[in-house]
Amino acid sequence: MSISSLPLLGWNNYEDTNTKCYVTIILPKLYIQVILFGTMYLVLIVITTLYIIVFHTIQIQRKRIAHLSVGPDAREANQSLLSDVKIAVNLFIVVAAFVLCYIPYSIIILYILDTDPGNVHATLPVVGTTILLSNSALNPIIYAVRMKQFRKAFKAIICCDKDCHLDQQ
Repeated sequence: MSISSLPLLGWNNYEDTNTKCYVTIILPKLYIQVILFGTMYLVLIVITTLYIIVFHTIQIQRKRIAHLSVGPDAREANQSLLSDVKIAVNLFIVVAAFVLCYIPYSIIILYILDTDPGNVHATLPVVGTTILLSNSALNPIIYAVRMKQFRKAFKAIICCDKDCHLDQQ
């Protein structure tokens, strides 16, 4: 929140003119680069590092479970691990979808920063923003495809039939 309030505190190039409003006119180039790097690329590096640690830990746990004798303890540990892996993979897919939607937007913004605003086609920022916002539509699709409970709950919400319940397949 403090980063996003910097333009309100004076880090801006706002001039009251009758020209079209472009992101490069209102905000300094350095500010936008800091925001793009700080909110996307730095976070992406942290998330990637954490996923490497998570998947490495999963591999270690799999080896430990493989050494357990066959029995209820081994089965329970294996089911718990499989559940954790499924959650981690689902979260990875959601994050990857976000990254795939955010990268074109950030590239477009960086392109606009290095180009004269009058030479940028008006639809380019709209296309970038549309791709970015499409991530919000992708998340429910990802959840519905990957999670049975989400599908059931979603079906119950949109079902108009009186007999539609969560326990139905």
